[in-house]
Formats: sequence, structure tokens, C-alpha cells
Amino acid sequence: MNIAYKLTSPPLGANAIKLESQGNFGYQKALVVEPVSGVAITPGIIIQVVKKTTVMQDSTGTVYNTSDAISQYTSGNVNFSNDSYFEYWPIDANGRAIDDDLFGNNSLVEYTVEGGQYVPETYNPKSRSNSDKRNYQRYKTQGTITINSMSCFIANWNPLYNKIINLGWNVNYHPSTLPANGLPYLGYTPEIYNYIFNNRNSTLLQHDVIVNWTFDNPKSVMDKAASKPKEIMSGGRYKKTYKHSRKHSRKHSNKKMKKNLKRSNKKKKNHYRKKRKSLHN
Repeated sequence: MNIAYKLTSPPLGANAIKLESQGNFGYQKALVVEPVSGVAITPGIIIQVVKKTTVMQDSTGTVYNTSDAISQYTSGNVNFSNDSYFEYWPIDANGRAIDDDLFGNNSLVEYTVEGGQYVPETYNPKSRSNSDKRNYQRYKTQGTITINSMSCFIANWNPLYNKIINLGWNVNYHPSTLPANGLPYLGYTPEIYNYIFNNRNSTLLQHDVIVNWTFDNPKSVMDKAASKPKEIMSGGRYKKTYKHSRKHSRKHSNKKMKKNLKRSNKKKKNHYRKKRKSLHN
């Protein structure tokens, strides 16, 4: 493993995150390769492994937790909701992926056809319209979408570059038929993951997103701070933050205090025992 670059995700501003109703969301992120030791940027590919899991429940209490079940429930408007795969981007001369990444989802509700188009049955439970309120109770859902991803850079001078490029990526397909949405796609296996990520040329970039909504609050909710991409150093450890260090030191300080207090109390007990013994003598 020759780590010559770091993989970063510069912020794209407030418009990068979109949160709408009942699982409808979007998260756009940039991927940029930067040299760490004066090495020039060279052509190569940024590879991302994605694991997406979705669990939802409708108003009757029925649970949907497979891609097929959710696709059927949403009339084919939400697909690949439980899937694991690899995708990749070539980079431009400045080290940036030629396209930004986008995690997203349509509303996880039933859909009806109006004017030849699918329309989600989403309603505002706080609407003044009694009809909207009744429809919301009928079509309401709740659930959680979890996306875990890890990315790295493979330079074209990597001895295994050609082998990685020729692992059997699907590059000719309609974007709607695979979860990579038009990018080169490869199904996940642990063996391929180890092969790629153990031979990378950059630090890792981890990006985890969790979106929730409930019967009481149909608005898609995301912890934006926790959902920021995190750079992982080559050794596989997160960069420590001041907050983490403080918490860590406080934890060990408390342990040390308890240990010292226990030791001190033990000494006091022994002292009193000796004193009592000498008095009896």
C-alpha cells in the first residue's frame, strides 16, 4: 500500500442537503484527491463502496425491509433500498471526481398515477383540510434509511490498477437499472473490498447517513453534523478531535481518581486496624 494522497470532501454549502417528506432526501458531496507529500496529481479512479439498508412500516403495521418489497409498495419509484455495491469516478486534472456523488431517495409511500405520472401520496398531518388529515392517516409511513460508504483513490501507476479496472465492472446499462445510477457498477463481495482497499493510494473517506421519519413527524430528519464525510488516516484510525480527546482524558481521569480513592481508603483501613490493635495491646 502506497499512500501518496488524501481523499477529501470539501463542503458544497447548505443546498447540498435536501430533506423532504417520508424518506425523501438528497445529499450531494464532492470528492477530491490531494497530494500529501508533494506528489503530483495523476490520473486514476475514486472507488466507493456503498451499503444501503431501509426498514419502513405502513399505517397497517406491515414492515417492509427488502428491495423487492419496497419497490412493489412504491410502484417501482424506490428501488435498490437494500443493496451493497462498488462504483467509481475518474478524476479531472485538479484531482476532483468528474461528477459529484449523490445519495438520495424518493418518498417511501404509495404512489398513484395522475396525468400519466406517478405522484406520491404525501399529505400534511397539520393541514386544515379534513380530507388531507384522513389521507395522511391512511397513507402515513415511518422508517429509517441508513447508508454506509467508504471511498479511496487508486492511481493509474498502481501495479494493480489495470486488474482493478478489469474486475468485471458493469459500464453499459440504463441508469435506472442499477443503484450506481450510471456510474461503473460492481456487486459487493468482502474479497473484492479487501483487494481494492488494501491496495489503495489514499487515505479513506467514510460517509454515513441516517434518515428517519415517524408517524407523528413525516418530515425526513438527518443529523447533519454526524453525516459529514470523515477522513480516516492510512492506519485506519479516525483523526482525533479536541472534543474526543477531552472526553477520552476525562474518562481516564475519572478512572484514575476512583482507583486512587480506593487505594487511599484501603490504606486508611489498614492504619485504623493497626492503631486499634496497638490500643488493645
